[in-house]
Order: sequence, then C-alpha cells, then structure tokens
Amino acid sequence: MVIIGTEYAKLRRGLMMHFSSKLDFLMKLTNTTNSALSTNIKLDASYISRLRRGERKAVKDPACIKSMASYLSRHCASDYQRKSLMEALGIKPIPDDENKLSELTAQWLMDPRISYQELNDSNPLQLTSNQRKSHGDSNVTIYYGLEGKRNAAIHFFSEILAQEKPRTILIFSDEDIDWVMEDPKFACKWVQCLNELLEKGNKIRIIHTLSRNLDEMLNSIRQWIPLYMSGAIESFYYPKKRDGTFKRTLFIAPDVLAMVSSSVGTMMIHAANLLFKDRVAIQSFKMEFNEYLAMCKPLVRIFRPSDRKAYFASLLDFEKEKSNSILTTESLSVLTMPSSVLNRIASRLGQAFSKNELEVSKQRIACFESLLQENCFTEVIRLCDLEKVRGGFIRVSFADILHGDEICYTPEEYILHLEYIYTLLEQHKNMHVYITREGVNPSYNVYTKEDHGVLIIKNSMPPMVLEINESNSVAAFWDDSNYLINKSNYYPIKDTKDILYDYIQLLKQNC
Repeated sequence: MVIIGTEYAKLRRGLMMHFSSKLDFLMKLTNTTNSALSTNIKLDASYISRLRRGERKAVKDPACIKSMASYLSRHCASDYQRKSLMEALGIKPIPDDENKLSELTAQWLMDPRISYQELNDSNPLQLTSNQRKSHGDSNVTIYYGLEGKRNAAIHFFSEILAQEKPRTILIFSDEDIDWVMEDPKFACKWVQCLNELLEKGNKIRIIHTLSRNLDEMLNSIRQWIPLYMSGAIESFYYPKKRDGTFKRTLFIAPDVLAMVSSSVGTMMIHAANLLFKDRVAIQSFKMEFNEYLAMCKPLVRIFRPSDRKAYFASLLDFEKEKSNSILTTESLSVLTMPSSVLNRIASRLGQAFSKNELEVSKQRIACFESLLQENCFTEVIRLCDLEKVRGGFIRVSFADILHGDEICYTPEEYILHLEYIYTLLEQHKNMHVYITREGVNPSYNVYTKEDHGVLIIKNSMPPMVLEINESNSVAAFWDDSNYLINKSNYYPIKDTKDILYDYIQLLKQNC
C-alpha cells in the first residue's frame, strides 16, 4: 500500500511519467501478473516484463493499449484501487462507467512521454553491451551490459569445466533474470553448462531470491527443477524483506574464479560485470556469500529412498492439510485409486511393497476422501494409447511414496481405476479432472496445496521427492498450476465426464 501510494504521488508530480512506469504502476495496483495480462492482450509475458522495466520502447499500437487499459481498469474494484487510479489520472470524481474509465486510462498510457529505452537509444555515451576491458592486472576482466554478463557467465562456466577437481559452486543473484531467459540460445547454453558441471561431479549451493515478480519466479522454478533432480544442489532463501534497491550477483568457484556485479534499478543493461582470478579476492567474495548464507533458511527439502521414514511422516502431514489441491501426474494418482486395485497391485508386488507402504497409501486415500468434503481437488491426467493399455505398459504412479520397483496396470486394473475417477466426479462437486491433449511432463509430477506446500515427484529411478513450504514459492506454483490447466492444450472441463465415459467404453470393447 505504501509502495503504491508513493508511486502514484511521484506520477502526479510528473517524475515517472514514461510508459514503463505507468504500466508497472497499474499492474501493481491491480495485482496483475505478466502472465495474466499476456493471456488477455496477446503479448508475451517476458515482453511485458521488459516493458515494465523500460527495456523496450512504449507500445504504439492503439488497439493493444486499449486492451491493456480495459483489462487493468476493470480490475480496479476496491476503494483504495479506484482512489489510486483517480490520483494517477488526475481526475475527480472517478467515472462509474467502465468504458469511460477504460478510455481515460488508455489516453493516459498513450501520453507521449519519452521512455527509458528511447532515452538510452539517444545517448551517444552509451557503452556497447558486450564491450570487454582487461586491466593491466590480468586477474580482473570487465564485461559490460547484458550481453557482457552472458559472455562473463560462459567464461565462468568454461573455467570450472576445465578443472580436474570438482567443487561446490556458490551462486546468488537478486538481479533480474531476463539476461538469462530473453536470449533462447543463451538459455539453452546456460542449462547445458549447469548440466555439464553436475555431470563432472560439481555441486551447487544457491541462495534463491523470492522477492521477484511472479513470472520471474516461475521461470526460475522451471529452470532449476530438472537440476534439483540430480540431488547435487543445496538451495536456501533469505526469509526477511529487502527493499531491492541495490542488487547483487555472486558466482563463485572457490580457488578458481568469481563473477561479481551490482546494479540499481534498470541500470543492469549498462552495469559492469567483473571476473576475478585473484585467490584473495575470490576468498573475500566467498566470505561475503557465507555471511549471507548464515542468515538464510533451506528452501527445498529433498527425500530419497533412504529417507523413507521421515518422508512418510511429512507426506501424511501434507495429506492431512485441508486445502485446495492440484495434482499433475504422468499416470493416474494413487489418491484416486480404488482400494480393490491398490490391494491387487500390492499383492502382485509381494514383499517389494511393504506393509508400511500399503498403510501409508491407504491413509493418504482416506485423507483425500475427507478433503473432498470441504475443498477442491483437481487432477490433471492423460488418456493413454489404446495399444499401451492393452499390452499392460501403463506404469502405476508409486514414485510419490519413493517406491523403487516399477509395476504396470493390467488392462482390467486400469479400467477400474478410471471408472472410480468417473464415480468420484459423479459423487463430489469438489472433484475436478482436466484431460490433457498433449500429455504432461514425464520427468516429474507436481502436487500443490494452496497456501501450504508443494511436492515435486521424480518419476525416473531412483525416485526422489522435493518438498517446498516457503509461502512465495508455493504461491508461484499454485498460480502456475492454475494458469496451465486453463491453457488450450486441455479439453474443456465441462466435457471431462463425457470424454472419460467414451474412453472407458472404448477400452472395454478392445481390451
């Protein structure tokens, strides 16, 4: 509230009247994410992010501006939001007519003030983005701007990959991550380098920044999840608020190299990125990192088969939490498995499926059925190829109880499971199923409970589960899960029962 008030006061005084500030102000005022706006105005979320930071020229298309204004003004519903918008637009009283308010907001956005990017474009003193300078001291090399930061990062990774001895690499950055994501070729190279580092036995200790905007957090999450599945990453976060004015990046390979940069606001596009080879300097940055690390908390808890006892206790606590839930699975979920099928599969596994695992599965199902009385449960499933079902090649999703043996449904068991899901949809208004057209990520399942926690379950062997309870990260996963189930690659939820019924009949006729 204080931030919004301060920003619109500045706007009134004319200190922040360029397009980027206006758009950023409206999106913060209405709690609109880049993803939400992008789906309504047909602009990419990352492009909207750069517009807000002034790294792209103001939108010139009147139709696009009007769409922005219509969406954002429509989401000014509360008294304080409407008052803030009135102050920013300089009008009084604010009109009750939504169309008139949208029109005034569009006019305000199109007010032809110079943008930050246009100011930079006309600056004859601006450094080229990838300019590099080596000082007389060969232990320090400087790279400038975003392209320079990318080149410095590649140099950093190359130096580590050239080492024979693996290390624990220290990473922290609260600078905007567009320098990684906006160049697709570099983003691929970035992931490739991280994978190569881990394959060579290096480990990573990272302090994540959780005060980013939602879209940046989601991009970061998607980028790091596959790497977490290696088990070679320790992650932490700083639990207190920071004002975010001064931003810092530290990439440290002890005794080898350190990459360091600092920036304020949007100046990262011109900032100096320094590579240090001097061991005393590297040790100093390592101490800086460790001082900050001592103030942080673990972000991701990792469970392996050897941690089964501790995991079962945590899993049952997770299931007992009464909260709206979304589960995306490679196969069908144990939670929606009828007891008859669970007992049959457990019997076929014999001693490989312990009494404890069976009891935990039954307790989870009981918690799930209790949850449906008060809260919504949404499962994303895919309907498997007929030949795979007939051949008995559909895996049972036991990875979320860290069960190491693979087992597949018989055609009859698979049909019984689907029929029970259909029954749940008939009997419980809080049960929802989305059927995907394209399949889900086969590498891991994501199970999110709103305002409580997230489980990320690795499907391949050996099984592994990541647990996240930090509130900002949970909110990001929840928002992302809701965003994904409303995309076009899912059949409309109103058609789910009909599609499921027809598919079951097809299986019965052919299996």
